[in-house]
Amino acid sequence: MLTFLEGARTRVQAASRGYRGRLRIGLIERLAQPQLAKLLAKCREEEPLTEVRIFEMTAKEMINALKNDQIDAALSVQTGLSNDFIKKIVWTDRPVIAIPKNHPLLSFEKIPPHEIIRHSLILYHPELCPGVYNAIYRGFCEFTLPLPAVTEYVSGHESMLILVAAGYGIGLGLESQVTLYHHPNVIIRHFTDEIPSVEIIISMLDKPPSEELERFIERAIQAGETKAID
Repeated sequence: MLTFLEGARTRVQAASRGYRGRLRIGLIERLAQPQLAKLLAKCREEEPLTEVRIFEMTAKEMINALKNDQIDAALSVQTGLSNDFIKKIVWTDRPVIAIPKNHPLLSFEKIPPHEIIRHSLILYHPELCPGVYNAIYRGFCEFTLPLPAVTEYVSGHESMLILVAAGYGIGLGLESQVTLYHHPNVIIRHFTDEIPSVEIIISMLDKPPSEELERFIERAIQAGETKAID
């Protein structure tokens, strides 16, 4: 009942501001990527009468929000969803390594995965950021390599870069997230090409999407294609 009343209230508010449609998009694990900014700008340009609202949440909150009609879809790297959900790949992201200055790994232009296991690691928390954590973990498992010793778990890229700069270890994350924040004492290096890219997906309930959501997904896929060309 509370969800229904909140939905009715927001629809009335949107209508009073001149909107005719509404999209509620969940954002998981702070995927504040350049593609998302371009996607939202494209939505405002091509469909200004549809209100698009973004809600930051955890992967667990996403599942409940989708089931309870609190959001229409969600962008994440979470792939372990049940068959109750439809998942579409919209773009990909590259895992990268954040390295403190004067670190021996900087002798590599691109870093092989077996070199990582020799160093202490700062990694996203497996419960707070399960999508990124599992994607990186799978990358190591494909090479039958153990995950390196984890010095600290973090909930975001800002705290990761602070710890890397302080010399606590090296950090593993997604390129679009890590490169948003430049730290003078942190250098970003790519893995060698055998480490796969991470798929960014949009998830929704297994039911016909609204016309507004269909167009949003089309624009998201176009944003991924534009990134690939760039």
